[in-house]
This record gives sequence, C-alpha cells and structure tokens, in this order.
Amino acid sequence: MWGVLRAALRATGRVGWPAAPCRPMAASGPAAEARGSANTAGIIIIGDEILKGYTQDTNSFFMCRRLRALGVSVARISVVPDDVEAIASEVAAFAARFTFVLTSGGIGPTHDDVTFEAVAKAFGESVILHPELVALVHKFFGKTEVQCPEMKLARVPESSCLNYGTDRHTGNTFKYPLVSVRNVYIFPGIPALMERALDGLAHLFQSKQTHFHSRTIYVASDEMFITPVLDWADATFRGRVSLGSYPDWTSNYYRVKLTLDSESEQDLEEAYCFLMRELPPGIAVPLVTDCVSPAAVEVYGLAESGSALGQKVAAALRTIEEALDRYSLVQLCVGFNGGKDCTALLHLVHAAVQRTGPTGTSGSSCASSLSPTVSSMTRATRPWGAWPTHGRTQHYAILMLRAGRATGLPTSWKMRKKSAPPASEGHTLGGSTGMLLGVTLNKVAACQH
Repeated sequence: MWGVLRAALRATGRVGWPAAPCRPMAASGPAAEARGSANTAGIIIIGDEILKGYTQDTNSFFMCRRLRALGVSVARISVVPDDVEAIASEVAAFAARFTFVLTSGGIGPTHDDVTFEAVAKAFGESVILHPELVALVHKFFGKTEVQCPEMKLARVPESSCLNYGTDRHTGNTFKYPLVSVRNVYIFPGIPALMERALDGLAHLFQSKQTHFHSRTIYVASDEMFITPVLDWADATFRGRVSLGSYPDWTSNYYRVKLTLDSESEQDLEEAYCFLMRELPPGIAVPLVTDCVSPAAVEVYGLAESGSALGQKVAAALRTIEEALDRYSLVQLCVGFNGGKDCTALLHLVHAAVQRTGPTGTSGSSCASSLSPTVSSMTRATRPWGAWPTHGRTQHYAILMLRAGRATGLPTSWKMRKKSAPPASEGHTLGGSTGMLLGVTLNKVAACQH
C-alpha cells in the first residue's frame, strides 16, 4: 500500500473533485498573539514505537530545521502514544497555543492508525468519507468497499482541507494530498514521505516577515570558566538574542559551542561583538573543518614559532626534509599503526611534501594526491596496514608497514615479524622527548618498484 502512495507522491496530475484552496488558519487566543512577529509551531510525534524505543524519531529534527528556515519558531515537541484521547488532548492544546500544529504518524489502514479520528475529536467533529479521497483510494488500490482497510485513508475529519504539494525537483503536483484541519497539518510517519510532503508544502508555512539570523562562537575552555560572561550577556540581550551554550567533549578544537540567534541582524552582531570582547583573550578559537589543505602553512608556522613544541616540530621537519632530499618517494616508507604519533608523522610528511616536494616530483601534485589519505587517517584509527589500500599505496609511493610483512620491501625483511628496517637506515623523529616521542621515519634506500 505505501509503495503505491510513494508513487503517487512522485506523480503528477489530480483526479476527482477539485479541492478547495486551503490557507493556514492562525491559532486564536492571546497565546498565539503574544509571540511577537514570528509564527510558532508545535510538533506532535505519534506512535507507541517511539515511546517504547523501537524506532528513533528523526521527523521532529527534520521539521524543526525546515520550519526555522521558513521563518517559523518551533515552540514545543510532544511524543504521544497511539491513543485517541491522548492525541486529541494534545492536538487541542497545541492548536490553541501555536500558529501551526504538525502531527506525524498514525495514518494508515491498521487498528493503531487513529490520528484522523483523534484530530476530529479534538475539534468536536465527526469522521466522514471524503469523496475526493474515496476516488483516490479507488484509483490507487482499486477498492470501493466502504469497510475495506484501504478506505480508512479516506475517513477524515469533516472540515478537512486537502493540500496538494509540489515536487521541488520536478515542479510536478503530487497526486495524493496532505490532510489539514484548521491549523493542524497531518503528516505521515514514514520519514521519506513526511520529508517529501513538507518540502512540497513549504509555501503553507513560509513567513515573509520573519528571518532568523545566527552566529556561532567556539570556545577552548570549560563552561564553568565562561559562565559569568554568559550570564552577563544573557541579561544584557535577553528578549533580543537567544544565547545557547553546548559542551562538546569529543572535539579536538573546542570545548564549548556558543550559539546566538535573533530576528534582528543588528542585535545579533551587537551580542556577538559583546561576547568576543568580554570573553578571556585567546579563548575563542576557529572551528577547523579542513586540517589537510593548509597543512604546510600551519605546520611550518608552528615550527617557526620558537615555542617548545615548535622546536620539536622543526627538528622533525628537518629529518623529513633530509629524507626527501636524499631519496625519492618510492624509496621512502612511513610507518603507520593508527596511533596519534603516527598520525602526527603522516601530517608532517604531507606538509613537507606540500612545501618542498621531493626531487624530480611536483610537490603540490604529490601532496594533493596524498591528502585524501591524511584526511582519512585523522578521522579514524585503523589496524596495521588498513590505510591506504595497496593500489593507493603504489599511487602515492608511500609504503605502509604491516606486522609480519612489509609490502614492496626486500624479501629478507618480510621474514622479520613486527620489525622495522635496520636502525642504521632510520632517523628518530623530533629527538627522544616530547609529544612526538617514539615515531620513526624509516628511510629505505633498497626499495624499488
């Protein structure tokens, strides 16, 4: 059945009686009017499977992002069971408080699909067979019997409007409509259908007056350290700018993400400048989303900084540059076991190749071909030899040692399990101390392809 509905959403044209044009009805009462210029929305997710943990709700996340982009402020999300009384109570409360109410789930032919009945109960209406929906059921399912399961899709509240969305990719009109009752829009629970329907009906929710503006600040410090400044900013801009603080214990670049949101771009910029001025110096940091492309500039900048770490990096780079001067890339082997030290080594090699380039090779082209491997290795820790594949290894001319064998190395070395090349053929990276301790750049003069 749902396969037919998916096809209907993709198709064009309409059948049956023309649907009366439907316009969203604003919620009545003081609550809706006291919200300011922005339209508000409440989202009701319906389904026992959500509350029991059988299914993860992704629909509310999608709805929130889409509605905010349309200038609608989502004020509440509720998850309710497949129960007529529970759904009806929540729909009635939401409809009185918010400009729009979006429900998701509980539409279908089975016993637990009770959303249409519950919405009708919320507004004191009866459920009727809508003639246009009856015609669609007959067209798509070939059914005309009043009591057949498919006909449950045609039983809707008596004041229902049928809203035909438009496929934003093709411009074609969907054949199957979305049912709405007053300011309540009844979406399917299947994510693919819900997302397509909401995108196709975005014009119903679009606000021409409201645009949300946002800025983000990344802080390399714990929340406790910046709480006084955040409290000050919140008190100063309350009602004009919304300030959020979100710790992240997994990021390599920041500890706290601060978000600023406002309908006024001027208020937003004022709050942003306030925080940048009042936060402790140097605590706001950039979010690095691409650490590979600027590797040479960043790494060599650190090496030339004169700091303790910079001095160790400079010594490591001298070792790498010496190797690049003495040997071609097909004669070099970079040991990698997925650890932090080896990842640092790979970045240093990449930066050196990007900056200088080996003899007889274009440094920029070689470094660009190595970049995917460097980027992948910074995102995941893999066992011996997992990065890169043998084909890429040959392409990059950077060999990966593996426990028990060494790809492309002389036969005598293949027999030496977990052994590096002879010490006389290697250089220790960065000396014997510091965070680069124990990483070795193995220089293999005998390796030829």
